[in-house]
Amino acid sequence: MEGGGCFKRLVLFKFKEGIEVEDMLNRLKKLLSEIDLVKSAEWGAAADIQQGSEAAKLRITAKGFTHALVMRFENQEDCLAFMSHPAHVESGAAFIEALDDFLGLNFPVLSLK
Repeated sequence: MEGGGCFKRLVLFKFKEGIEVEDMLNRLKKLLSEIDLVKSAEWGAAADIQQGSEAAKLRITAKGFTHALVMRFENQEDCLAFMSHPAHVESGAAFIEALDDFLGLNFPVLSLK
């Protein structure tokens, strides 16, 4: 891959009201422990960053998504294998039930710095 990059999957989550996010995070940790294709994974909650009059713009940018997951794979084939893995399919169904919306983006990485 050009630039010595890897392949990543970014998923943004908008959980339904009343969902215990910690329970979903524990489910995700269990899934990641079962599948070796994921080389690294990072999870975080949206930060409420406000700076002067830009605050409204920053809130709009999030589009209601509250959490993000970034996973790193060696290559696109590993990402595809992960997405079709039976454990991911099963866990994904439970996640979808807990979500109002989500957005997934898969991309090859080109290191810039």
